[in-house]
Amino acid sequence: MVLKQSGSIVVNSGGKQQTSCSAFDPHSFYSYTLDPAADVPNLVRTYSGPQSASGA
Repeated sequence: MVLKQSGSIVVNSGGKQQTSCSAFDPHSFYSYTLDPAADVPNLVRTYSGPQSASGA
């Protein structure tokens, strides 16, 4: 199985970055919209930890 990232921001990475491959696509099972990578730090601060309502 291959893990494929999309839209990431890579800074000072010494790891191997493969640019072409095939991978599992979750769109075939459910719909979703990716958040822009630049928004992730704020989303984590906002939505991680205890929440007053789960939204479920």
